[in-house]
Amino acid sequence: MGKGEPKVEQLARLGRPCLGVCSDKHCKRAGAQQVIGAALAALHEAELAEQVSVVATTCQDHCDDGPVLTVVPGFYPYLKLNPATTRQVVLSHLRDGNPLLEHLHPRMRRRLARRAAEEA
Repeated sequence: MGKGEPKVEQLARLGRPCLGVCSDKHCKRAGAQQVIGAALAALHEAELAEQVSVVATTCQDHCDDGPVLTVVPGFYPYLKLNPATTRQVVLSHLRDGNPLLEHLHPRMRRRLARRAAEEA
């Protein structure tokens, strides 16, 4: 992890959608580089590479659940990713607008369930 990598909270200041991939030592060991590669490939596949950037970040505090990718805006943390699930996140969440619930952090799943109940 380099000192120049931003925190995931700083990504919102970029002013455009992005994917923050934790690049701390735990996530690196768990496959963060493969997640970054898969995210870039999926963004090209979905024709979103011009609109969405992929940024390596500092630790996102989910060390036991890495690799971690957070979708900004909205701060949707996806846990325990691999290249295939990363592709699913990009296609479902970014292209189709449907968060991939089974890989979201439990707190975000509960938040989305509350929102859906309020809207019903």
